[in-house]
Amino acid sequence: LDGKNNFANYSNANGEATPQRRPRNLSNDILPKDASSLVRLLGRNSARDAMLEFCRRYCRDVIANASKKDAAEEAILFAYTAAIAACAKPPLTSLASSSGREPSHVGTTTANYRSKSFLLSLLSEMEYGYTKEDGRSIRPNSYTLSAVLLGIDDSTEAMNVLEEFEEKYNTNGCGSTTTTTNADDDDSSSIEGGEEEQQQQHGSNHAPLENIVTVQVYNVVIASCSKQSNANNDNGNSSNSISISSNSSNSGWQRAISLLQTMRRKGSLTQPNEQTYSLILSSCAEHGQMKVAMSLLEEFRQSPPIIHPTSTTTDLYLPLLKVCAKLGQYKNAWSIISIMKEDSLELTTGIMNL
Repeated sequence: LDGKNNFANYSNANGEATPQRRPRNLSNDILPKDASSLVRLLGRNSARDAMLEFCRRYCRDVIANASKKDAAEEAILFAYTAAIAACAKPPLTSLASSSGREPSHVGTTTANYRSKSFLLSLLSEMEYGYTKEDGRSIRPNSYTLSAVLLGIDDSTEAMNVLEEFEEKYNTNGCGSTTTTTNADDDDSSSIEGGEEEQQQQHGSNHAPLENIVTVQVYNVVIASCSKQSNANNDNGNSSNSISISSNSSNSGWQRAISLLQTMRRKGSLTQPNEQTYSLILSSCAEHGQMKVAMSLLEEFRQSPPIIHPTSTTTDLYLPLLKVCAKLGQYKNAWSIISIMKEDSLELTTGIMNL
């Protein structure tokens, strides 16, 4: 880095810029995992222009490096997934100045980076900008799709993009393992990093295509729906169709439940997990739908092990308890605590203090 958030070529031992020489191939010196780490580092420091410049340069070098062709697809996938995730994140509040405004190097371009069109253009650039010798494009994985959706705040747009992903990437391939995160974690926690998990999911270059629209991808959209403010408490009727449920007349918790119903129908890769239910329970409770929330909680507890593992944590119940405490619903709170005891969950001091 040249100190101005721009990438510079340093070719000699003294670290002097030598633009008149042919730039060295970065893939000879930087491993794919380290390249992804550098992309995330630049993104966290809001040096997104430099991040994208390095990402594209590195991917071009990987393609051009004859000795790296076997690992090119994986390297490009990891680098672009990290770049998309960095662009999708909102600016850190800690970067705000004392005047309450963001620094000029953050606020002027963050909105553009987080736009749906820009994130989808990066996804398309990754897929078709580095075509392999056999003519195939670079296929994303569930981490990549989740990163794109993470940057789309509007739940209607997020659901529309999810539907497009289903049409484009949904296959009848074999299932793969997915990563479950706690509901209270940042939505991006399972996207940033995780090269080993991505590699397991990505598989070999010649393996049958797998469905990459997994429960992880759905959970990102459900989180977006859950954050949507509820204009009214009309129960309405949920729909199994993504396109119908994205109607603006439906509140966030209704859309989340509609997505839950869709996930059940899709197959093993999209079966809802603890994080799914935790997000929906929190949304229902915060919007005054405690009866719906309690019904969903019981449904989760009666679910088969693939959905309801024996390692259920207190994170599933905390959103409900917090809402009960906020609204003074002590009877509901004690009902939830009784359920937690039945599930052999530890009642910590923090829980009782609620």
